[in-house]
Amino acid sequence: FISDYSYDGSSGPYGYVALGTDFPSKIVRINLEEYGGKVICQQGALLCASHTVDVNVEFTKKFSAGFFGGEGFVLQGLS
Repeated sequence: FISDYSYDGSSGPYGYVALGTDFPSKIVRINLEEYGGKVICQQGALLCASHTVDVNVEFTKKFSAGFFGGEGFVLQGLS
């Protein structure tokens, strides 16, 4: 699902939203332009993005990667 957060507090353009995962992990900030404008990642890996990021379904190219790669057959494409 996709959630949209807005700030209606005191005057000023900035507010804070705290996000976290349901298991121990590392949260990494990525600039898509530094990776050619597109990143393919494990399904469910996206935690937060701006409105300019499109989330698409991607599939593995090799049959063996779905079984032995650990990610499965269905991936997320972020562009």
